[in-house]
Amino acid sequence: MGDEKPEAKAPAGAKGVDAFFNWLSGSVSKNTGSFVAFLFLMTTIGILVGYFVTIKAPEMIYYAILAPLVLGFIAYYNRAASMIVLFLLLAFLVLTA
Repeated sequence: MGDEKPEAKAPAGAKGVDAFFNWLSGSVSKNTGSFVAFLFLMTTIGILVGYFVTIKAPEMIYYAILAPLVLGFIAYYNRAASMIVLFLLLAFLVLTA
């Protein structure tokens, strides 16, 4: 009766990001085929980023290798920050390609 813990409130702006990830995980995990296709898509995007970094700026290849590690840690702790970094990275790639 008095032992209930109050629900933790999501930070402002996190509801939209969480809703997006819930939709993404729901649509990806409906069946194994779509999940495997999603993994291949992510692998292809990683290969393309590596290719363009190697062609345009070979001295930046170490940053291209370390960036997914750093972004993974950021995404683990803060989804909203990781989405901002992702959109900035995509904008950078589109503008420099």
